[in-house]
Amino acid sequence: MHKRWLVCLTPFVLTACMSASGLSSNAQSAANANNQSFDQELVLQKTQNYSALIELYKQQLQQREQRTTRLKLAQAYLDYQDPESALFTLQPLINLASSHDQEFYLHGMALYRLNRLTEAQQALNLAHERDSRNAQTINMLGILYAQSSDLEQARLWFNRARELMYDDTAIKNNLALIDMLEENYQAAADRLLPIYLNGQADQRVIANLAIIMAKLGRVDYLHAFYAQDLNTQQINQLYSKLQRLNLHSNNHALELPTEPDQLAPALLLSEALVEE
Repeated sequence: MHKRWLVCLTPFVLTACMSASGLSSNAQSAANANNQSFDQELVLQKTQNYSALIELYKQQLQQREQRTTRLKLAQAYLDYQDPESALFTLQPLINLASSHDQEFYLHGMALYRLNRLTEAQQALNLAHERDSRNAQTINMLGILYAQSSDLEQARLWFNRARELMYDDTAIKNNLALIDMLEENYQAAADRLLPIYLNGQADQRVIANLAIIMAKLGRVDYLHAFYAQDLNTQQINQLYSKLQRLNLHSNNHALELPTEPDQLAPALLLSEALVEE
C-alpha cells in the first residue's frame, strides 16, 4: 500500500521540481538582463553619451511605464541641452496632488533653461514645499532670486543650501557673485581664493577670480591664471577691461550657460580681448 502511494506521488514531485527549475531559470535570465541594462546605463552615464541614454530610457518606457525611468529620461534631455523635450517628458508626472519633489525640480530646470523664469520659480517652489531640505532646489531658488536682482533673498537661499551641505565650490561661487554685485570684492576673493589655491577651481571660478583680482588691482593673479593661454600683452589688455567692467550693465547680466548650479557673469574672456 505504501509503495503504491510512493509511486503515485513521485510524478507530482518531479513535476514540481521541474517547474521550480524552470521558474529559477527564467528569474535568472531576467536578472541577467536587468544587470546588463544597468551596466549599459552606467557606462553611458560615465561617458556622458546622453543621446544613447535617451534611447535606452525611451525603450524602457515603451516596455513599462515607470516614474523613475521617466525622471531619468527628463534629466538626460536636460543634460543633452534639450529642455523642451524634458518638459514634454515630464507632463504625465506634473500633478499638484503628487507628494514627490523631483519632477517639480526637473520641471523648474527645464522652464529655466527655456528662460521662462517666473514659471521656473513656481515649479521650484512646489518642489521646495514637498522637500524643504533639498539643497539642490534651494540653491536653484537662490539663482533665480539673484537673476531677478533680489540679492538679499538670494544670499539667504544660498546660505540655507550651504547649511544643508550643498557642494562647497558651487555655493561659494554663487555667494562670491553676490559679493561682486555688491562690490565687496575682498569678501568674494576670500571665498574663492582657497578653492584656487587648493587646485579645485574650474574655469568658472577662475573667470570670477579674474574679475575680482582686476577690481582689487592684482594683475599678478591674472598672469598666474592665464600665463599658459595668453601672452603678457593679452593679459594686460584683459586686466584693463576687467577693471572697467560694470557687472550691473545689461550687457553683462547673470546667466547659467552650462553649469546647472552656478551663477556667472555673461562675459566671455574672448569678448574682453577684442581690440577697442
